[in-house]
Amino acid sequence: MMRLAIIMAIVIAILNSVDLKGQANSAPRALAIGETCPDFLFTNLLHYEQDSFRLSSLRGKWVILDFWSRGCRGCILILKNKIPRLQQLFNSQLVIIPITREKQGIIADYFNKTNAFKEMKPFTMTGDTTIFRYFPHTGVPHEVWINPEGKLAAITDGGKVNETNVRTVLERGYTTFPEWKPVMKFESHQLLMSAGANDSWIWNLDNIEYTSILTRFAPQLPFQTGGPARVFGNRIKMLVTNATIENLYQMAFGIRWKPQILEHNPDFWFLFPARTRFEVKDSSFYLWPGRKSEDYSSFPDSLKYFCYELMLPLKDSLHLRSYMQQDLNRIFGNSHCIEGQKEKRKVTCWALTRTGKKAIVPSKGGKSEVGVDLDKGYVQLQNATITKFLFYWISYCQWLNPVPIIDESGITIPLDFTLQADLENIESVNHALLNYGLEFRLVERELEMVVIRDKK
Repeated sequence: MMRLAIIMAIVIAILNSVDLKGQANSAPRALAIGETCPDFLFTNLLHYEQDSFRLSSLRGKWVILDFWSRGCRGCILILKNKIPRLQQLFNSQLVIIPITREKQGIIADYFNKTNAFKEMKPFTMTGDTTIFRYFPHTGVPHEVWINPEGKLAAITDGGKVNETNVRTVLERGYTTFPEWKPVMKFESHQLLMSAGANDSWIWNLDNIEYTSILTRFAPQLPFQTGGPARVFGNRIKMLVTNATIENLYQMAFGIRWKPQILEHNPDFWFLFPARTRFEVKDSSFYLWPGRKSEDYSSFPDSLKYFCYELMLPLKDSLHLRSYMQQDLNRIFGNSHCIEGQKEKRKVTCWALTRTGKKAIVPSKGGKSEVGVDLDKGYVQLQNATITKFLFYWISYCQWLNPVPIIDESGITIPLDFTLQADLENIESVNHALLNYGLEFRLVERELEMVVIRDKK
């Protein structure tokens, strides 16, 4: 019996590794638009009625392969919101197949520990080692559209997967998306218009004192809304690729060279969308908190995303922000008739305050750190300030909250505490904060805001 079991295992392994229709007889290669896709075998399935199935079983329907990963918030939103709705609306004409390279056990554990997925039990293929090779990509979400004849029709980003586009494709029978270009390898220490993006350019960095450039959407480059400025030798550089206008202004007012660590930067609040106000007649260019993602996704990428680079001598690093602000106002002042300024506005906000019912206990010391686990619903603060707590909590859990969050606790000493709550719900967080004599209250305050307005 043991010998028979071993032989059967070997036979099954051979059958799984050999595509009887030719899929695995040659090394996978990137497919071109219009080519017929191999008869992919979808296996390692979670929450599906079959153990496996082939692409050929879906002939007659449009198929979207949705490549995703746990660490991609956009992917999670597609998995949680878009796919269930689109499958409900177009079930007889469309099949969306989420695919991840992560192992089944990891994904199953993630679904079980994530509140949004416990009851949903979303379908996905896991542990992919083959299919992604036919559609090379360096970022997710990555969407592959296959027509009812099994031919590759389009490759897009996640924003194109929406009700309007799907309905249009089903009605027309073909796609009209712009040609997709793979994300290129980009060396961030090089200049945007030099060897960093095109090896045929031979600029010498040592010969450049100052340079700044703004381009429109570059589909070959990743979506990278930037971070702290970086030093290369005796130069300092700010680089942002495929960012929105508001992202650029938020960075221009919120990023500092010194202090560079964001939670130590007193201006980091300006990086959050809630601290931006739009005073413009035409708001179609901007993604404000509360705007429907499908409405914004339908707006052309070429009009809403930009790449920006600024490089200065290190000795002029303190001018980094003012130079960037001047660049943006000069360029967008001409192209969009807008300007961005830091000005005070009276707004409703959530203020963290003391209840006065409990004494504030200082930290016991140790390494200063803040741990945030959105899925398990806890924040752990160790020897860290309230400012540091707010920075990480807002960044991970309240990024799209349209109401500004401020600190009026007056607590400057490091603390230790653990909050167990629904971190995306302020009322739930408030309930947990009461154990430490803290709570959020809605108040009216005059705050400094990044104001994007029509040019005067």
